[in-house]
Amino acid sequence: MMIEKETLSSKYEILGSVSGAPLYDAFRAKDRTTGQEVTLKIIRPQYHADASFCRSVIVGNQHAMRLQHRHIAQVLEAGTSATEDGPIYYVVEEFADAMPLSVLIKGDHEPIQDDELRGLLRQVGGALDYAHAAGIIHYNLAPEHIMVGQDGHAFVTDFGLPALRPVSQARDDERRNDADYPPGLITGFTAPEILANGIEPDQRVDVYGLAAVSYRLLTGYRPFAARDEKVLRTQILNQLPLAPESVNPRISSGLSVVLMAALAKNPDNRHSSVNSLVQAINEASVIWSVDNQAAAALLATENVETAPAPRKSGRRLLAGALVALLLLAGAGYFLTRSTVASDGTTERAPLLTWAQGLFDTNAADPATMAAATAAQPATADTENQAEPSPTPTNGVQVAAAAAAPTATSMAAVNS
Repeated sequence: MMIEKETLSSKYEILGSVSGAPLYDAFRAKDRTTGQEVTLKIIRPQYHADASFCRSVIVGNQHAMRLQHRHIAQVLEAGTSATEDGPIYYVVEEFADAMPLSVLIKGDHEPIQDDELRGLLRQVGGALDYAHAAGIIHYNLAPEHIMVGQDGHAFVTDFGLPALRPVSQARDDERRNDADYPPGLITGFTAPEILANGIEPDQRVDVYGLAAVSYRLLTGYRPFAARDEKVLRTQILNQLPLAPESVNPRISSGLSVVLMAALAKNPDNRHSSVNSLVQAINEASVIWSVDNQAAAALLATENVETAPAPRKSGRRLLAGALVALLLLAGAGYFLTRSTVASDGTTERAPLLTWAQGLFDTNAADPATMAAATAAQPATADTENQAEPSPTPTNGVQVAAAAAAPTATSMAAVNS
């Protein structure tokens, strides 16, 4: 949709900037006609030179308008506004008083607790499964695309980004080339088949993305974090991430194996759906403290056909009983360990309490939102360069931040 006679400023009142993502500048705005508060996202000027890319993003968001799920940000409008300086590509979403997960986990904090992860995965996983059933794939799931409210309600944004797939994929006379990607949009969460030739991405790119986000939350690091984008592409395509348990020793072998399976280079070696990954992570948590690679490996696969059970000897029955006792003991140890520290004190506060000061507690006060956003010094554009690669260690560093709007985009909206 092209708005010829009215600028965005005549249709929306800009109330302030909010945390965005690498592709967009984001603003809190009010529809001048209905009075509804919305999030107005403007594709950043550096991407305008590729008009085909920008148009495909708008089309992707228009397709995403049919997604209606409590854990998906509702897209209300997507289109192009004509100005004297050229078109403005914009997306309008319902507004929610929430912050990107990338902001909530920023800082020098320990990885989140297992129950927090499971609560987040239940919400995000449900959103992704719903979208997949509707024939829509996210393609670029990352912490900056997961918003979390102060009440813990999470929802996924930016489903209109399948355009991050190479432009050349749509050209029969050209080879797929990752150089066709606009710079800055390949992250440490990008699935390898997005960059590879000969593999048609499907819903398993979101299985990979959710596993990569889980890896980030549990270890404090992205699976791949090279500062140079070419090096990052090489890592994604050719290298394996460090096993999560080697980065954070508190992670069990079972959970580590599940995540490594979901991060497999070959999509056929991953879980076939987001739901099966979430279920495997939940099951792996039961044996959090049991170091049994054979049992853990079973949790990384699905649809395993069970052969007829052979007649068990007394020795095998005894061995099975011992394994069962170990699993029960491990589960009890995990439940205790996840709530009480070694010195008997309660462990650190949950994830959301780290960032209460980042939330706008007065939704009607744009100055509060602007101040909260301004308090975030780094940007989502540089988040990929701000974090070192993980190394096997007991300590972790977590770095992420919000996207600051560019002056050019703000001026264009207000023109």
